[in-house]
Amino acid sequence: MVISHRRHIDGVDYDNIFKFPLRQWTLGEIPNLLSGNGHCGFDSHGGSHLNTKENMKILGNIPKQHFHVACSGGSDSMVLVDFLRRYPRNSFDILHFNHGTECCQEAEDFIKAYCEKNSIELHLGKIGRNRKKNESQEEYWRNCRYSFLKKFSDEPILMAHHLKDCIETWVMTSLTGNPRLIPYHNPKFNIFRPMLLVSKAEIEGWIERHHVEYVLDRSNLDTSITRNYVRSIMLKDVYHVSPGIEKIIRKKIMNKIITGIEA
Repeated sequence: MVISHRRHIDGVDYDNIFKFPLRQWTLGEIPNLLSGNGHCGFDSHGGSHLNTKENMKILGNIPKQHFHVACSGGSDSMVLVDFLRRYPRNSFDILHFNHGTECCQEAEDFIKAYCEKNSIELHLGKIGRNRKKNESQEEYWRNCRYSFLKKFSDEPILMAHHLKDCIETWVMTSLTGNPRLIPYHNPKFNIFRPMLLVSKAEIEGWIERHHVEYVLDRSNLDTSITRNYVRSIMLKDVYHVSPGIEKIIRKKIMNKIITGIEA
């Protein structure tokens, strides 16, 4: 199902990440960041000059060289693509992986049409082996998807994981006794996740303001998959018990980026 600005949905300069780990970019400020004038989203007096309706809290800098964007066609990755397209100097193509489900074929068709319409180069991947006995369905899809992404790791790959994804992961891994966060940088695959501090509400706001179309993946409603169960069932209780969970996880993300230690 393709959604059109749905209203009711619930550089690489990474050396400076330790000095200025949080970037809040407006469209007018993106050229300043790429030209390296040191503004970092703030004026010379240290005061913010942001239009709060037109920025997202992005980690790191947009790569100056050509890069890839891993895009499922869902709301999160389509917002990242839309954000990046708004500065014409960005040079990127899209990587899309088809997991072999009915919903995934719909997503592939949507991505093909989108890339053709917007003159974006598209690289497609698909399942190429059978599931191993020791793999869960989710592990099988993930392993195949990352094998595809590895082929493009000679250049940076941007992914659209956001704050709520981090909360889901932290809750899931806490229940097994080993709480973890989604990493900002995965050097093995040359992956960067600039949207880890962006809330789902901010993503929905961007969709509303900029009329971003995307595909609704109905497989995300299957609560027999652990992450879907956590997202659809458990997180409501997590937010009820800990209304400040987003602030807590944001602090953990920043601490890990600055110190390398999860706390």
